[in-house]
Amino acid sequence: MEAPEIWRSHDLIAVSVDVENYYVMLQTACDIMADVVATLGAKKAQAPSESFHKLNEWAQKNRGRLDPAYHLVAAPLSWFGEINSTRTDVVHRGKTMLVYTDRVTFNWGRLIPKLRDLTQAMLDFSESLGRIVVSENDRKGNPKRKIIDGVYVPALGHLLSQYAVPKKSETLKTAARCLIACGGYVEAAYIGYPKGFWWKVLISSSKKLASDIVTAIVPVNASGTVHDCKFVLSDGNKTHGLVACDNGTADAAWLKGATESVKQLQLKYGTQRAVFVVRCMKGVAPQFLPGTQVPLVVGVKPTTITKKVVTALSG
Repeated sequence: MEAPEIWRSHDLIAVSVDVENYYVMLQTACDIMADVVATLGAKKAQAPSESFHKLNEWAQKNRGRLDPAYHLVAAPLSWFGEINSTRTDVVHRGKTMLVYTDRVTFNWGRLIPKLRDLTQAMLDFSESLGRIVVSENDRKGNPKRKIIDGVYVPALGHLLSQYAVPKKSETLKTAARCLIACGGYVEAAYIGYPKGFWWKVLISSSKKLASDIVTAIVPVNASGTVHDCKFVLSDGNKTHGLVACDNGTADAAWLKGATESVKQLQLKYGTQRAVFVVRCMKGVAPQFLPGTQVPLVVGVKPTTITKKVVTALSG
């Protein structure tokens, strides 16, 4: 997550509040697990069930009163200690999170990785607890996803597996502006931030065209498939449009829908040129969308796609 160049003070306030809420969320998840352990691993009303902190302290002093299968909670847990102390400071002692930037990262690059590590530790504990509570056969019957209250959260998986601390580079400001245009980390991650296919295409095209990505419309869906994502690029004089789809077909109905999508983009933003990009095309694709001069570009390599996009928008 790169710190944007504009509205900097407003973002710091929002990020501070989000970080405080994140620690509360982690603590709440742990408290839910405490109820599970107290209910299944000890006699009724014997172990603290409302607080993971209290349960952890009780279990270390009363291991013999806890089912051996649940002794994982009867040990010093440094990751939880950090979650609990920070959350307690914020909620009960009036402290606030100090969030700042060096114009590249938050808190010298330490903030997001710390949240990632604590989240992973909490999920690892949850995974271990799950193996005790649920049989392997039942567990194998469920898809391997990160779920919160029944809602799939793609940004959580992205944070744990793909997030990288930003570094100063020639494309840093371009990436920051693209993040702003996307409107949120979820949307940016959805199109491949920081090293995915569509992100590479957008950043490279923006750089080669000497244009900024000023508008991004990114519909997010649970499948993770990019469909009808729209982007507007501008160098201050000329405005161009790009529509992105992971999958397309050469049948008349799909081509008609693609054509209408581009026309809507051109009508709303007054783009001088536009291009429609498809990552995987079923059937033989025409060179242009029907009845237009809008190139239909197909390909699986970001470098090849970028060249075609730049040629189409600058020709």
